[in-house]
Amino acid sequence: MWSYISERHVNNHIFLEQVVETVDGPVRHLLAEDGHPPTPAQIKEEDDRHKESLKNPAARRAVQKQWDDDNKTMEELLRITPEAFVFEDQGKEGESERVAFHPNPGFKPKTYEQRIVHALDGIVFIDLHDKLIARLSGSLGSRVDFGYGLMGHIEQGGTTEITRVQLSPGGLESERGKTRHRRTIRNIQNNR
Repeated sequence: MWSYISERHVNNHIFLEQVVETVDGPVRHLLAEDGHPPTPAQIKEEDDRHKESLKNPAARRAVQKQWDDDNKTMEELLRITPEAFVFEDQGKEGESERVAFHPNPGFKPKTYEQRIVHALDGIVFIDLHDKLIARLSGSLGSRVDFGYGLMGHIEQGGTTEITRVQLSPGGLESERGKTRHRRTIRNIQNNR
């Protein structure tokens, strides 16, 4: 079990949360919204949500399934990384090796997730002692359309920042991640 701080951007609001990963999936605890501590009403709502989740095994299983699905997607995205990017060693920086990455023009993404990841340009810092990613900073180098832009898109320039910290020898865990992407998704209804 481990814990980290997460910053989420939803509907023009910034939520700072402590996330504790348990065997049943992640548990989120609100620390601030838009830079302000939670109100008494938000604290009560969160306490009620946690109590309900303890009583409801089906809800916990649903959260765990979503978590497992997300982990499978991440594993797939990591698997394609060597083919999806061109890497350029930029030398040492402190206790890390600095490596730039850019989309490989010869790679053809097969899923929406692969298309988004493949559009990233950035820098990754490799911890030289543990040989693990310590920090990643990237930005979307081009707009990503879904359904030729009719279903939606993600604007060029969105950013992703992930910092990892050592919790025990030989292991780094995500401490903080920020993702800022402007996206538009359209609901298309079928009227028959």
